[in-house]
Amino acid sequence: MSTIGNLQLGGQNITININNFGLPPTQVDAATGRLALDLLDSVAGGGTGNLFSAHSALPSSAFLPPPAVGLAGAPAGRGLQVADNGAITTAGGYRLEAEGRGASLKIFDPQGELVVNIKGDPHLYAKNGDQMKLEFDFTRDSNLKLGDGTLVYLDTTSQTGRSLLENVTVVNGSDRATIQGINTSSPETSGVTFDGYEWRADHLAEHQAMDTFVMGGSSENVDFWMEHDGVSKGRIVDSHFDREQNAYVQTLDSGQRYWVDAGLKPAWGSPAWGNELRGELNDFLAELGLPETTRDLFSSYIHLDHAIAELTTPAGGSPFGGLGEWFPSLPSATQAVHSLAHFLIDLGTLNQALGAGQAGTVLN
Repeated sequence: MSTIGNLQLGGQNITININNFGLPPTQVDAATGRLALDLLDSVAGGGTGNLFSAHSALPSSAFLPPPAVGLAGAPAGRGLQVADNGAITTAGGYRLEAEGRGASLKIFDPQGELVVNIKGDPHLYAKNGDQMKLEFDFTRDSNLKLGDGTLVYLDTTSQTGRSLLENVTVVNGSDRATIQGINTSSPETSGVTFDGYEWRADHLAEHQAMDTFVMGGSSENVDFWMEHDGVSKGRIVDSHFDREQNAYVQTLDSGQRYWVDAGLKPAWGSPAWGNELRGELNDFLAELGLPETTRDLFSSYIHLDHAIAELTTPAGGSPFGGLGEWFPSLPSATQAVHSLAHFLIDLGTLNQALGAGQAGTVLN
């Protein structure tokens, strides 16, 4: 901990602390802080007035509640559900079904529309208006990310030639499930296990060179982008069979930046949104090349945060987790943070005016 303000007012001692994770204390000039905050006001107001009101008094408990476990974290929810027929439904409403013929895996969007069909050796078809259009072919094991952040590991029968889709592993939030034998007449879906974050981190760290097909575009025209190590390489526009590699290779348009319509994504502030948020953080940490023990520690922390949030998320969810009960809207939440920022800056200005040498006044 580093004490950034200690002031006596009306016989009461006020101490402001921050946790700087062992780093040296950061000196912030009060006048500079005030100037930056005023600049933020003017930018946010767009020249028509300040978005926030300045507060020079200590915020009351009506603005910021006392810290509590139930107030922490984005919302979280159940990641996967497995139906009696073996279909897997994700937190964001996507449904994956293995047909049991033609090595076919069908994926339906949250509205129940067929948006992806992987079949044959393997061909990936995606929704294009009223039709399913062949987007590209692939040979090797690959990853596919759905619009709600669900990771689908595509396990093929061979890394060369014209393979078939054999198994998939589906991960959303802390949940994981598999469908095996997609290339047979009797595919089997496993039950849900609760090691999603840990498995996902290990998988991505151990297969950083693996192709990842990321769903984007709109619910009417679904496209896919190629991603490596968390970096988008461009939209997939075609594929061809490369005889030297003895495998299908995708053709990319690097000039087309990734975009995705809201219709393919979970609602902002919903438990599915919270799952996606944690999944993206988990993926980012997994691809940093950290030691295995450190990576496992991070994914365990994310899993713990998910578990706490799933127990404490209010009915219907909230982008602020448990804080949603305190803040009915985003402006009200940012208002409270802004009020606290003004108070801390005013406190620093007063502290400097009193002089660092006076009793009960410390700045470091």
